[in-house]
Amino acid sequence: MTATRLLCCALIFLVHAGCGGGDGAGGPPTVSADLTGINLNPRFRDPSVTGSNAGYASPADLVAIGIARVRFEYILDDAEDLNEAFSRYDPIIDEYLLHGIEVLVILDHATVKLDGSADDVVAAGGWNAYVARFQTVTELIVGHYAGRVDAYEIWNEENGQGKDFMHVPPAAYSQLLLAAATTINGRATVVAGGLFWKDVDFGDSAQPSYLGQLPDGIVADAIATHPYFSWPGGVDDMPDEVRNDAIGWDTMDDHLASLAGYGLPVWITEWGTPSQTLLPQLIRAFYTHAPAVERSYFFAWSDAMKDGHGLTYADGHTPKPALGELQQELANEQAAQPRIDLHGTVVDADSGAPIAPPYRATVYLDGLAGVRTADDGSFTVANLRPGSYPALIAGSGGDGAYGVSTVVVAAGSGEVTLPLPRDPLDAATTGGTVRGSVYDARTGKPIAAVVGVLVGCGGVVAKVASDGTYHLDNVRPGARHIVATNLFGQRVYHDWAWTAYVSAGTTSTQDITLVR
Repeated sequence: MTATRLLCCALIFLVHAGCGGGDGAGGPPTVSADLTGINLNPRFRDPSVTGSNAGYASPADLVAIGIARVRFEYILDDAEDLNEAFSRYDPIIDEYLLHGIEVLVILDHATVKLDGSADDVVAAGGWNAYVARFQTVTELIVGHYAGRVDAYEIWNEENGQGKDFMHVPPAAYSQLLLAAATTINGRATVVAGGLFWKDVDFGDSAQPSYLGQLPDGIVADAIATHPYFSWPGGVDDMPDEVRNDAIGWDTMDDHLASLAGYGLPVWITEWGTPSQTLLPQLIRAFYTHAPAVERSYFFAWSDAMKDGHGLTYADGHTPKPALGELQQELANEQAAQPRIDLHGTVVDADSGAPIAPPYRATVYLDGLAGVRTADDGSFTVANLRPGSYPALIAGSGGDGAYGVSTVVVAAGSGEVTLPLPRDPLDAATTGGTVRGSVYDARTGKPIAAVVGVLVGCGGVVAKVASDGTYHLDNVRPGARHIVATNLFGQRVYHDWAWTAYVSAGTTSTQDITLVR
């Protein structure tokens, strides 16, 4: 069977879609940032050894607690080359992507090895050569993962001092950041490495020098920070155990306000505490006070990554009380979002008249359960969070002259109008079958069912199965457009249309590749 791939225009209905922030007077503020990230270490995972995931969390583990993003260091062993690293990390990254989880990769001294400390290399005059090597490796990694890795963080806690850090002087870091950002050049988000906060060995005096020397030109898209020993909210919000701690906790609000003055979005790429008594309280405070950041990533999945910091113990399986607390707070965050009912009408794309009996339409939005139109073509999708949603509309009834269409709907207030094109049919009454697989363009692999993809053709709609296949029965014969869209999950695919040539009593095969 031959098929022509056609671009399906996504119509955007610009209905007010704002999320208001709270001022603290009326309960928790509305969270508009993405606070659903977590740090893990996929190198703990050995696919040949059952259960070898001390620092690695499976997509099922993360989806179950509401995690949408992961962050990890791209580590090469001393004897490992990039091709071996690709073989190790590719299936892990792809597995996350296919379950709607986005990936932030850290590029640092563990990715491109340093001979000695960064300070020693700088002092010996070898930093320029290291930066050139780092830039070359960055280009190879970014090229390999084009469209698959969401963001790259350049270095990790470069301002830290002592044996636990790979300190990079501010001017040298600016040179490294500029080289990496120039290489990435818009192919992914560039994050200036996570600045360590409140290190008892050196205080915080070094932090402004890093931000003050951010290079001009192509620089980071965001500044990352690690506000350890910083409590969300104000001093009055601190528990006594924190307020009286000799280490001297700061308030996270003050810290984040100081970073906001540099004109870039702020990300928290690590936050947490090793205190088992404070950790559940810190998690609760973090989500209650909704830090003024664009994204955050909790540290960490398991104690195998750093003793005491994990949501699970070192085996990566056994949960701590903090895991349940995080899951509950993520659920609370979602529940706290304002909800609206979206009202709309499905109309004939040619005449603009509402779809009326004997025709009906079904609107699929924010889930796989469709909503049927009333006699006047109207519909309501209840209890939506404000935002943009892909929608699939399928027509049926009478001679079945309406097919399927996809749009993107911005839900906030007011009503939307969804046009549904007619799909000319011949006089045959016996339908055919259309089937195939749905692939992710970035990975080349079938899309996981958890992403929530629907495929429609000739008014018949089916969801993608667990193996990424779809099956449509009783599709009326003729040249039929196939459309597909994902209705939930963290990724929204571009919607495309294909043409299937359907004959009565036969099966047509059409594989579909969706592009983010």
